[in-house]
This record gives sequence, structure tokens and C-alpha cells, in this order.
Amino acid sequence: MQIVLKRFSLINKFIYAYCFIFILSFSELNLSWAIPHSREHIEESRKKEEQLKRLEDYTVIVESAISSQGLTVLVVPTVSLVTKNGEKGVLVIGENYEPLFQNVELGLSEGSKTEIISGIELGDRIFIAIPPWLDHIW
Repeated sequence: MQIVLKRFSLINKFIYAYCFIFILSFSELNLSWAIPHSREHIEESRKKEEQLKRLEDYTVIVESAISSQGLTVLVVPTVSLVTKNGEKGVLVIGENYEPLFQNVELGLSEGSKTEIISGIELGDRIFIAIPPWLDHIW
């Protein structure tokens, strides 16, 4: 009887250890998609998606390019550059999807692209034109 209990005890410990490791591995994952959301949260997400969709024709994503020296640099369309109070910058998308001025340091300009040295990052979304419904803001 003791041998059976010891074996059963070892098997239980193994199972508990395995379950513990399994649970730890899943705790690293982002399972927010599996959590049911409230109707308000779903509606808010849908509105954000619609706003971004509406802005697609008026914005671009900051890209990188290879300079003549072989360096990777950030570039934006030259038409996206604006001046505010004598400062050069671009308009980034604000929290409520409105244009916000962001000061940038400019590099070389060639054709329709201008190099950005600092002020924005790769992947940022910037305005190339102001949508008519936001014209009163800027």
C-alpha cells in the first residue's frame, strides 16, 4: 500500500508541476482577445477603427530609406511639412484624431521626400492634408 501511495504522490507532484509550468507559459501570452468586453468597449473600438479609416486618405506612415551614404534615414513626403511660429514640423494624429503640431529637425530634401533627423519615429502616422471636417482646428 505504501508503494502505491508513494507512486501516486509522485504522479500528482509531476502533474502539479506540469500544470504550473503550463499556466506560467500562458501567463506570458496576451490573451486580452479572449476576455469578453463590454458593449461600450466594443463600440469605442469600432469608432476608433472608423476614425482611422476616414483619415487614411489624408495621412501617411513615416518610412525609412537608404541615403546616398548607405545610412537608414526617416523620410516623409515634403507636402507634409508645415510651419508654426517659425518652427518646422509635421502634423501627427492626436488622441482625438485631430492634427497636432510636432516639431522636427529636417535633413536633406530630394524630390518629393524630405529626411527627418529627429522629432518623429518610424511608423508614426502624419497628415499630408487636413480633412475637411477638421479644417477648423488647424
